[in-house]
Amino acid sequence: MLFVAVCTAFILVEPALINPLWLQYTLMAGLPLLVGYVMRRALARSMNSTQQ
Repeated sequence: MLFVAVCTAFILVEPALINPLWLQYTLMAGLPLLVGYVMRRALARSMNSTQQ
């Protein structure tokens, strides 16, 4: 998955959608990580509340 993300990032280099470029890469890597973390916490909380 990391390999695909890096390859996709290189494709996005030419038409930079977000300037500066480092911010584009940070968002592209950080946003999915943040969403995954939040969803995992929400799922764990949901499972805890149904078991009690």
